[in-house]
Amino acid sequence: MLSSFSNPTTSKQQSQILKRSEAAFPVEACGFILSNGDVVECTNVSTEKYTFKINAEETALYLDDAIASWHSHIDYADVSFADIKASKALNLPYAV
Repeated sequence: MLSSFSNPTTSKQQSQILKRSEAAFPVEACGFILSNGDVVECTNVSTEKYTFKINAEETALYLDDAIASWHSHIDYADVSFADIKASKALNLPYAV
């Protein structure tokens, strides 16, 4: 599901995100979609089971070129309040 802010992903990008999310299960996968269309996966440094946190170095590396952020949910397919809050804080649409 994509955030209500916009739909920044192509079907190819959605497929890449799905593959990375399935490979990371049962941990949430996360990353960015860059302006050139690349989907990059970042390290989830969260110590909590149902959350993600992109490490600071990777955020700094990709944020200026990011057009969206993405992550997986391991137990539901909806955008959470935390997702909306983070999307607004980063000023980036989210794909979940």
